Amino acid sequence: MVGRRLTGLLRIFLSSSMLLNLAEKLIGKGFDRDKMNELEFQAAYDYIQDNFFFINCEDNTTPDAILAVAKQLVKRRGIKHLVIDPLNAMTSMGGESDRENENIRETLNKFVTFARKNNILLSLVAHPKKIPSENGRMRVPTMYDISGSHTFYDKDLS
Repeated sequence: MVGRRLTGLLRIFLSSSMLLNLAEKLIGKGFDRDKMNELEFQAAYDYIQDNFFFINCEDNTTPDAILAVAKQLVKRRGIKHLVIDPLNAMTSMGGESDRENENIRETLNKFVTFARKNNILLSLVAHPKKIPSENGRMRVPTMYDISGSHTFYDKDLS
């Protein structure tokens, strides 16, 4: 039986499936299967609290706003890996141009420069558009199923 403290912590986590998924991956057990116990959950919770930082830029989801918060995390907490997920939820992908590919290229340049300057790994997660099925089977998405993805292919990010 799940303890009272674990139940309370679960209520906190229920709003974010990402945190639940992290706990399951860290412990190797789920909440509905294999039954993670209270001690295991507490260990995962403590590890997540100490090692994962979530940037909430609901009011300002521009690349500059996200990188400003990330810069503070690099300085204050010593982060070594920044994951931006989902990339396509940003309100503005770059600069002054009306052309999407130029704005994406400018944003990618900002990210690459930030990662190099701060010596961190930067992972960008861009989710594809809804993929229609072909002959009743879901086809495997390609890079071209992401808006502006040709810019990613054309850009040397090394």
